[in-house]
Amino acid sequence: MPNAAWKSEAVHTIFQIGSLASASDPPRRGTFAALSVSNDAQLSWQLNPEDSMFTRRSFVVAMFGLALAACGGSKSRSAPIPQPRTSVRVENQGFSDMTIYAIRSGQRVRLGTAAGNSTTTFTIPANLIFGATPLRFLADPIGANRTPVSDEITVQPGDQVRLVLPPR
Repeated sequence: MPNAAWKSEAVHTIFQIGSLASASDPPRRGTFAALSVSNDAQLSWQLNPEDSMFTRRSFVVAMFGLALAACGGSKSRSAPIPQPRTSVRVENQGFSDMTIYAIRSGQRVRLGTAAGNSTTTFTIPANLIFGATPLRFLADPIGANRTPVSDEITVQPGDQVRLVLPPR
């Protein structure tokens, strides 16, 4: 014998609300519909077109408001704090002009050309310095084949590095 606990019964009822209508009148379309389903507990679902439209309109307004808020951004942005100038002072004691590069994590950035037998100061770009940053400096002589590279040093914003290039 099948288990009686699994017995279910479906009851469908459609009726009209909003006006006094006799049982012989057919229900007016879209006024109100109720669907009852019985499974040892009564569940009901009701649909009213005015409520559905109001809910849909509220949902659209809420989503539009969220999208507008997400795109608005913050108006309290302050100006970025300027980083102090970080520079390298190159004392080229040789006669060859040298192209000076800063190397960070294998990335080589050209700073400029240091003329022979002179002292030149270059600004290290701010996008190379993030807090305490390890850097190397490479001096590429123009018209020669040796390229000396400095040891790795830690540079912070605002530092002035002194690089001495002895004569060959």
